[in-house]
Amino acid sequence: MQQITAQAIDPSNISSGRIRVLVAEDNKTNQEVVLRMLKLEEIYDVTVARDGQEALDLVKESMHNPTSEPYNLVLMDVQMPTMDGLQSTRLIREIGYRAPIVALTAFSEESNIRDCLDSGMNF
Repeated sequence: MQQITAQAIDPSNISSGRIRVLVAEDNKTNQEVVLRMLKLEEIYDVTVARDGQEALDLVKESMHNPTSEPYNLVLMDVQMPTMDGLQSTRLIREIGYRAPIVALTAFSEESNIRDCLDSGMNF
């Protein structure tokens, strides 16, 4: 399992001086917790997706829009409506996104971890 550190984020994709983070999370309370944690550091520009489909759409848009910087990091909930985090991650990897994708989940059994890694998540 790869450890995600600041060095894992490609600095060549950070022209604004801020790290663009996509948080894919359907639960409002969890969204708020993650947002508050990230806002403790003033280097993050955070966008929230409510499900895996929206996360996929936002990553596509950031990669293909010349006026937008791609996301430097995706924090991906595993269980979401419409499209779960595993399927969303697979599709995001298929379109060429190479930056870290980190699982947000309460599940920690070996099979759950393996599912996340097999889908293309880094941790």
